[in-house]
Amino acid sequence: MKNQVCCRIVALTLLLSLLFCLGGCGKSKQVVKKVSLQEPYLITFSGLSYENDPEKCSYIRYGVDETGDILLESRFYDTEGTLQTVGHLYIKNADGFYTYYTDEGEGYEKVEDGIASATVSNRHFEDLYLFQMRLNDATNIYEGHVSIEGGQTELFLGRECLLYTVKVEERDQSTDGKSLSRYDYTVDGETGACLRVVYRSFDESGQPLQGKTGFVCTEFELSPEDFLVFLSKKP
Repeated sequence: MKNQVCCRIVALTLLLSLLFCLGGCGKSKQVVKKVSLQEPYLITFSGLSYENDPEKCSYIRYGVDETGDILLESRFYDTEGTLQTVGHLYIKNADGFYTYYTDEGEGYEKVEDGIASATVSNRHFEDLYLFQMRLNDATNIYEGHVSIEGGQTELFLGRECLLYTVKVEERDQSTDGKSLSRYDYTVDGETGACLRVVYRSFDESGQPLQGKTGFVCTEFELSPEDFLVFLSKKP
């Protein structure tokens, strides 16, 4: 458990660093509309490594079905490099409370009754925060960027999306050298949800300084089936 918490703290720190790089100083301005996402939905965000090796990729999957059941699944590497997969399922009862099930690789098993909605959010604050950060990643950017290019559209996950690029030029005061950071966004046209971010950095000659990083949405379902179906699924 300690390793899992440490791993999530590291992941949160990295995402905050990315947002800080985008933010810098100055006032924010809205480039695409704010996210407007109504329940029900089921969404999965994965790392870009999903494109090369889906079975080894970390991800976070979150959703609420039509009856108010809540699903939260994640897969990540702990500090020892071991792949961890865990699922949390909260089935909403007639009294408004939830029955809690977990899955650690052998199917969902009942753990606890009488869980309040606030308890669900508190228990999974870090995961839900990471999910919201990714969902909202492209809603606002900041003044002072080199350029903002947008206007093109693309069909992604069967949805019409807006594509735009933010380029940030930075100068090293000690060497007077320049570097360029480029962020390519794919944003759902209907909801404003950010479905993909690809980050690259280049030196002043245009040579890449590192491989691309970011995340990609691999599941964006606005009419998911009843989450009760997960109770009958076994590995």
